[in-house]
This record gives sequence, C-alpha cells and structure tokens, in this order.
Amino acid sequence: MIQPQSSLVVPMLAPEAIECLEGELVAETEEFDPAFDFAAIAKTVLKLSEPTAIEGNSQPLVLAQPVAQPVLEAMQQLVAIVAKLRSPQSGWPSDLEPTAENLIPYVTEEAYEVLEALQTSSLGSDSVPVVSPATATLPDYFLIEDLIPQWLWYIAKSSYDLMRLLCGVEAKVFQPGQGWQTGALRLVALLTLKLPHAEWALDLATNQPPANNLTQQALIQTEGENFCNQPTWAQCFTQQLLQQMQTVTPEMQRFTEPTAVDCLQPGQAWQSGTLQLQFAFEFTEGTTLTDLAAPNGISAFETALKVKLTEPAIAQAYFQTQLQPLSVAIAQATAAPEADPASTDLSAVLLPSVVATAEAIAKMIPNATELTPDGPLQPEICVDSWLPQLLWQLTSSAYQTMHLVGGIPAEVLQPNELWLTGTLRLFAVLEISAPHLNWLFDLSTGQVLKALPNALAAQTLIRVTSGAGGKELQPVATFLAQLLQPIEANTPLLQQLLQGTPTALQPPVSDAWSAGRLQLKIGLELISASVT
Repeated sequence: MIQPQSSLVVPMLAPEAIECLEGELVAETEEFDPAFDFAAIAKTVLKLSEPTAIEGNSQPLVLAQPVAQPVLEAMQQLVAIVAKLRSPQSGWPSDLEPTAENLIPYVTEEAYEVLEALQTSSLGSDSVPVVSPATATLPDYFLIEDLIPQWLWYIAKSSYDLMRLLCGVEAKVFQPGQGWQTGALRLVALLTLKLPHAEWALDLATNQPPANNLTQQALIQTEGENFCNQPTWAQCFTQQLLQQMQTVTPEMQRFTEPTAVDCLQPGQAWQSGTLQLQFAFEFTEGTTLTDLAAPNGISAFETALKVKLTEPAIAQAYFQTQLQPLSVAIAQATAAPEADPASTDLSAVLLPSVVATAEAIAKMIPNATELTPDGPLQPEICVDSWLPQLLWQLTSSAYQTMHLVGGIPAEVLQPNELWLTGTLRLFAVLEISAPHLNWLFDLSTGQVLKALPNALAAQTLIRVTSGAGGKELQPVATFLAQLLQPIEANTPLLQQLLQGTPTALQPPVSDAWSAGRLQLKIGLELISASVT
C-alpha cells in the first residue's frame, strides 16, 4: 500500500457514538522494568543477528522536476472547486465537517484528473533516480546512543505531520472515565529492548521512560491540523503513522517488528533479545503549545508577518513542494518490479491525499474560488507557520544536515589564526526585506536576529570530531557544497529561496502589501570553546 507524505487520513468515529463509550473502555498499557539507567543504556552495544546496512533498503530519491503544466492546471481546477465548497455561500451542511473524506464525493472527477496528470507526468519524466549521498548507515556493532538520532531522523523526515507530532500539538482527548480534556499531545517514538531478564522502553525524544501514555482506546481530535479533525482512535492513528513512516522511509520497516539482536550492556555478558520501534501518544492536560519544550530546537514562532509569493518561479516551487509527495508515491508504485506502470490504479490509495492537498492549497490562496487553469498562483503564507516547514525540508534533506543544524564538535583552522575547538553549526536564516524594514529569522530557533551569524570563510579548514560529519580535513567551501547538493537537488523551494526572489509582504502592523525580497542564507559558524 502506497501512502504519501502528505496529509494523514485515518478512520474517524461518528460523534454520536462517543457518548455511549464513557466508562466502558479498558486501559491497556505495557509494563516495563522500572530500573532505568540511561547512562548505561546509551553505552549498550547492539549487534543485529542478521546484519544489513540500513542504507541497503533505501529507495532512490528522484531529482526534483518542475511541475508539469497539465498537473498544475488540473490541480488549480480542483483547488477552485474545493474552495467554493468550503466557502460560506456554498450551502455546505453546517453539521458536516468539510474534510477531505467528506469532500471526495463532490470532486471525484477533478481529483481523478489530477491523479491522471501526475501519473502521466511521472511516466514521461526523464529524471534519473539518485541515492542521497548522506544516507545514515548502521555498522555491524553500534551503540544505542548512536542509534537514537538516526531513528529520530528517519521518523521525522518521513512527513512534516510526523515531525509536528513529535514536537507536540494542541488536541482534545477522550479517555475512559475522564471525558474530553484539552492539552498537549505528543507522539512518543519508543525504542524497546527485551532481554531474558529485563525489558525497558526509551522515549527517543527525551531519553527517558515513557510517561503519561494514552491507552490505545483513547479518542483524539485536533483543530487547525491536517489530521484528526474529527474524533479518531489512538490505535488507528498510531498504525497509520507507522505505515506512513514505513512507506516513505523503508529503512525503518524491519524495526517496526521485533528484530533479533545481540546485546552487551556495561558490566554484563552478551545476551540475545529483540529490538523494536513502537509508537504511542503522551498527553498532558492543560498544556498549550507555548508551554512545550519542542525537541531538536523547534520552537513556537510568534510573528504576524505574511508574505505573498508573487513570482511564478517561487510560486511553482511552492506548489511543487506540495505535490512532490504524491509524485514520489506514484513513482515508487510504478517503479515496483511487479507493477505495470501503464495500468497501475492508485486512485483508491491516493485520492484522499489529492483532495487533502488541494484543501491545504485552497487555504493559502485568498482568491482560490476564482482560480482558472492558466491563472497566476500567488499563495499568501504566514511566516510563523512557514518557518518550521522550511526547517523540516532542510533537516530532512540529509542526516548530516540535521546534526549540523543542532551543532557538532569540530576543530577549525582559519588563516592567520590558531586552531579553535568548539561546536560547528549550520545556520539557515530567512531574510525578509523591504525599504526601511528587515527581518532575519533563524530557522532552527525561531528567533529574530539582529545580524547574520559570523560565517566561517570559504578557505577555513574544518575537521569534524564526531561520526556525524566524517573526520577528514577539508575547506569550508567543499564541506558546504556537499551539504547543499541534496538540498538543491530535492527541495526546489529551498533552491529558489537560496537564489533569492522578489515577494510582497504585509507587516504585522499594517493591512497593506508592499514590495520586498525573500532569501535563504546558509553558512557555517563555530561556537568556540577554546584556543589550542
């Protein structure tokens, strides 16, 4: 089953069926050994009983291609109809949520046209599949502390929605005997290890045992997200998330079932056991997004600044980003050895995602109801919601990039200077400028900067002292070029932003639009620790 990276579509429970559930559900939680010592766990060595390099299961990435005109025209027609159905004047039933599932019967023909255009475009593409040069690998022996960031990266890069859930979202939850509660919902990725005389589970984001886990029979509902807009079983949702991750990042497929490993814990003899990745949900009542300490430096952005993508190239790149998950899913399905590309019918699987994508685009375009197949696309985007999406595109481009955004140990030698040791960090700053106005947004922290970070000069020599970046000595120019290769090849929107583009912007204190410019600036900085 092919499941693209776009909006999650899960089974929902009719609202009228909820009331009768109060007090009837039985909570089920798995008990693990309370003796938990992360310092010892982190240094535990694992060896796969059937060793396979994690990159051996990787699907090739397809170099990004411009959106074909038939695809663009078909999607614009679908977006216009979805926007009309969602408008107050449409006559849409007030008691029926205009979700993708509910919209499908009214836009089936137009959605099929999008799918047909996408499939035809995929079959006619002359792009060459390429393997990402920075895919993470597992050696024969590895430490759990090295496995944790790899697993987190594979999970987060499988979809923006998954990354959002790892960080936490506001939601309502219905639990047995407690009724509906409002708070923060977070997806918990659990690394579980079962040995003959011990079992434990590790929350990959916190390096602690799981806490406040919801029972699988709980109901989840969110507002303003692309998933769970109506009450949804937690069990169904976790299964959907696992399936989506397995499809987009097949490197993780083997670990969603118990995987045989040999384990050497400090101070103990070798033991045989099983390793597994599991998903659960943590819910904290009364907590809001501003209270969350999001993993990996992802924070809440608090600016009302809006930008309008007025240039055709950047607007197309934006919509290419929206459509790329569908294109990748079609390419994977038609490239499968058992598939007949000319007759592969993906409608049953991809139709909900096509409509969900059109719905998301319609929300970005104020005049979406007036769109014509050859009309200009000028999405209006709130910067606070856009920055974490850009960060996700950046960090999902390569495992090494994700590490560098957080910072890794390194040594640096600049001309006319002594060796410096410290933390090497990849900074990505979105500059939004207009006459007499200038904003610098650090993607990794969400902070507004007063000036660009102090970038290392191109001729500076770097030696990374951790396995995440390789340990060879090389110039900054070479190091940065290697980082930019997968970003420019597979993220067309970031490629356009790196070049810079005119835009229109609406400052927080004004309703008027003014001419401005967007540019993404990337560089390497050293947060120095000492001089040697």
